[in-house]
Amino acid sequence: MDNGSLLDRDTLCEQVWSEPMVRLAKRYGVSDVALAKVCRKMDVPVPPRGYWRRKEMGWRVKQPLLPQLRPGVRTSVQLTVRPPSSEATPPRPEVEAQEALKRESKNRIRVPRRLVNPHALINQTAEVLRKRKPDSYGTLAAWREICLDLRVGPKALERALRIMDALLKALEARGFRVSISASQKPETHVEMLGESLEIRLEERVSRVSHIRTKAGTPHPLSTQRWDYAPSGELTLRIHEYRARGTRKSWSDGRRKKLDQRFNDVVRGLVIVADAKRAERIEQERAEKERQEAVRQRGP
Repeated sequence: MDNGSLLDRDTLCEQVWSEPMVRLAKRYGVSDVALAKVCRKMDVPVPPRGYWRRKEMGWRVKQPLLPQLRPGVRTSVQLTVRPPSSEATPPRPEVEAQEALKRESKNRIRVPRRLVNPHALINQTAEVLRKRKPDSYGTLAAWREICLDLRVGPKALERALRIMDALLKALEARGFRVSISASQKPETHVEMLGESLEIRLEERVSRVSHIRTKAGTPHPLSTQRWDYAPSGELTLRIHEYRARGTRKSWSDGRRKKLDQRFNDVVRGLVIVADAKRAERIEQERAEKERQEAVRQRGP
């Protein structure tokens, strides 16, 4: 679409259901809140909370039909596409440092075919998860136990441990710190650039219609509609609501497995941490200005 052209309701609806609102808003140079407000004014339905997560998990998700045009509702809006990368800010020194490391083959993060001298947190996690039984989704997930945040099926556990072992050692070799904690569920934290990022390694779960066996019928009050099974596809995800517009997940692909993406993962962690730090500094500055304005107004 050309810069400054009119965007009709049908096109806007198609776009907000084809990619996350945050990403789409960034292309138009507006906030996701502003774009959501435009959708409300044009009576365009938007994906509910958790929609993209359910879609990633392989669940069937439905897109509602565009409501019929009501009197007074706008039929189009003018949104200007943000010019491409010419306005992009230059890489930060920390990101440039990761790029330099990535270019040298000796710094490539390699996942070994078997665990050799595993990290202490890997041993701790393996001891916990190897004793667990699969949950209703077919995955091994710890509860109220201190270990790395891994949610994978039994068949993928050994690979997941090797992947996390390589990542932890690479992060610490670059001067970053990894720690774990737990209240109810385990949490894995990476500390870099003065910020803490929570990460998780998980296996995508496939969902299929529940099949009743000949052995018996379910309880009359049973509402089970689906069966779940691990897919074998692993994803490393950063759980961070700040740093919007930055990449926060890496998965197994057809051509490249997660094992081959860890230099990109480390660089991505640095980018998210840097963006989070910038947002925090800006919020602190704005708060100081607000407090100063209140002080000057007096009681």
